[in-house]
Amino acid sequence: MGLSILDANKETKKPILIELSQFFDTDSVLIIQRDSGKLFNIANPDQEIQSVSRIILDGILSSLNEKAYLVTTDYNRHIVRFTQY
Repeated sequence: MGLSILDANKETKKPILIELSQFFDTDSVLIIQRDSGKLFNIANPDQEIQSVSRIILDGILSSLNEKAYLVTTDYNRHIVRFTQY
């Protein structure tokens, strides 16, 4: 996820801050990613693919049912939950 954020913001001159939080439960892992880069939904399947990390991330995210994208005034926020089947 972090590499896809960096790839999407490689043309900006300002530093990009990325925060990844992971929460582990008995049957799932919740990942919350926040960044200060360009506003875009990382889980959007119609997003233009520009790197190998984006191809891998699209494959992973397309199989998940629980994901969310929240836009705030200062940063992007992506929430993804991986559950055990």
